[in-house]
Formats: sequence, C-alpha cells, structure tokens
Amino acid sequence: MIHFTFVRRLFVAVSVGMGLIMMAPQAMAQAKCELVMSAPDVWELQYDPFGDAQNSATFDINFANSGHTPCVGRLSASSFGDKAYLQSDTTSARVPFALRDVSNNNNLTPGTSDRLTGTPTQIPSNGVGSGRIELRVVPPANLQAGRYTQYVDLEFIMPNGDVHAAKRVLLVLNVKPSLIIGLAGQVSRVHGVPTLDLGELTQDGEVPLQARVYVRASTHYQITVTSVNNGLLRHRQQEWAIPYRLKMGGQDIVMGSPYSVTYAHTGQPVDNYPLQVFVRDVANKRAGRYTDVLRFTVAAI
Repeated sequence: MIHFTFVRRLFVAVSVGMGLIMMAPQAMAQAKCELVMSAPDVWELQYDPFGDAQNSATFDINFANSGHTPCVGRLSASSFGDKAYLQSDTTSARVPFALRDVSNNNNLTPGTSDRLTGTPTQIPSNGVGSGRIELRVVPPANLQAGRYTQYVDLEFIMPNGDVHAAKRVLLVLNVKPSLIIGLAGQVSRVHGVPTLDLGELTQDGEVPLQARVYVRASTHYQITVTSVNNGLLRHRQQEWAIPYRLKMGGQDIVMGSPYSVTYAHTGQPVDNYPLQVFVRDVANKRAGRYTDVLRFTVAAI
C-alpha cells in the first residue's frame, strides 16, 4: 500500500509539472510587444534651384502596438551600402541628404555613428503612437533638373538590438527645370527697360560694346532672339534706318524673324554670351536717335 501511494503521488506531481510547461509559451506570447509601423511609401521634395527652393520637409510615422507589453525602442535608418545621397539615372551628380528623428533629435542618416542614442520612444500596450522624421537635402550648385532617389529602410529597434517593426521608403528629390535670363555689362535702364547705348555711329563695322546675355539654368535650353524692326535701327522718322547685324556668343543671329539657338546645360554657375553689333550704310544718314527693340527669351527643352 505504501508503494502504490508513492507512485500515484509521483504521477500527479509530474502531471502538474507538464501542465505548467504547456502554459508558459502562451503566457509569454500574450506579453509580447506586437508593433506595426506605417508611413508613406514615398517621401518627396520639390526643388526649384532659382525659385522657392524646398530643401527639407517632415514626414509622419504611425505605430500600433497590439501586444500586451509596451514597445520601447528607437528609430534607425539604413540604405544599401549606407549611401547618404540621392542619385539619378541620367547624371552622375549626387545629392547628400540627412534624416533626423524630430522627437528626440536623433541623427538617423545612414552611415552615421551616433544613431540609437536619443531618448527611447514608448508605444503603450494595445495602444498607438506617432513619430516624425525630417528629411533634408543639400543640393550641389548647378544641379541638373531631374529625379534623384534613394531607398531607405526604417527600423524600430529595442535596446537589445531586436527589430520590432520595419518600413522601406523611397526618398525623392524632384529638381524642376528652372531658368533665369538677363543682360549684363554696359547696360543702363531707360524708363525701366534695359538699354544698350551704341554711342555715336560714325562708320560701318563693329560697334565697341561690352555687354552680354547671361543664363542660369538647371536644364538644356533654347534662347530665342526677336528684333521688332527686323534688324534695322530706325529713326523716329521711319524712312531713315541703319541696318545692323548681331552676334550672340559668336553665333550669328538672323534678324528677319525670331531666331532660336539651342544650348546644353553646362553645369557652370552662369552661361555668358557676349553680344556683338555690326552696322552698315551709316554714311549720309539723318542725324538723330536710331533704335530697335530686341527680345531675348529662354525656354527649357
């Protein structure tokens, strides 16, 4: 009888032990942080090099924790090869960028050594939270128009290094075709209009002139030159006129109709095109003021 009782008690003890072992994983699963991180798939900046240039913006991240314990960690960002620049398929130019966690001022830029040092973020159990990241770009001078991109992987990392949640986003910088055209050199303004004074015309040939058309561009472009008088300097008495010829950057401009010249984007800060004016049939003309109106327009191509 004593032996039988001992065996039965041993059996009961073992059964209870097995029950405890079976319940432990379920209890652990219920206590686990279950985090989902959501954000826009594309983070995009519009950049006008010669206008209202937008070189930074913030983007929101949302967190939802369906687990029974808080999710505690920090945001981190990485890219393939830790590339901290945007690049284009059509040019070799690179646009450096930086990422910053606005909530704790943590530097998230891929390749930086001081990540995961800011104040931890906590998402309560069965709760939600949000974060905000600033994207800032540093475009080089004379950046060509186009689309510059880079994929970045965002991760919410707990103190022991485990990743709670991850999200891949595409960083995009759209550089708009932008153009500025102007006149520089021996230029004055008469009633608000840029004016080239050719001085006293006494003989045929080139008129001494220090003036140029300049263009700042982020794309290939076309300059169109139009002469109101079709290549004539006219006296206020219209029957009197002096024919002239124009060169722009060494290029002969046909004055009888609007004339266009195409230029490739050079990457220079400013493209300069010196102006040369040649007159003929000056002799025996009526004294007075002779004028023409030239229009220089630029358009992206």
